[in-house]
Amino acid sequence: MNQKDLYSSLQYSQKTITTANAKNYMGRLEKADAYGRTKCNCADDLEMWINFNEQEKVQEIAYLTEGCLSTVACGSAVCSLAMGKDLKGLMAITFQDVDQELDGLPQDSQHTIKIALEALHACVADYITLKREGWRKGYRPRSV
Repeated sequence: MNQKDLYSSLQYSQKTITTANAKNYMGRLEKADAYGRTKCNCADDLEMWINFNEQEKVQEIAYLTEGCLSTVACGSAVCSLAMGKDLKGLMAITFQDVDQELDGLPQDSQHTIKIALEALHACVADYITLKREGWRKGYRPRSV
């Protein structure tokens, strides 16, 4: 059984498979304005970085994960939905938005949407904190 047939047998949509395999937005941003990380009970984790423009809209966004196909797809979908949005727009991205962006995920993979959204929300919280308390930037991990 080839990889495409395997994923289809697991009930992933073609859009989910294509999104995961494209690996858009995958990588790390050096000197990011915001950083977020989340871990899940299933051992998947997701790190996300955001750079904002002067209007505080997402200019660049990237993520890394060692998770499964659905975690990769959700990371990419969240990044795609986040591009160009301001802080309020980022917080307005919903579970349903991500699920719809991927043409639906199997029930047993839907927790990966939460993983990606939590990383996004952690980025927003990090950005707000650093804006208020800039001195904290010096205490971030070196990779951020």
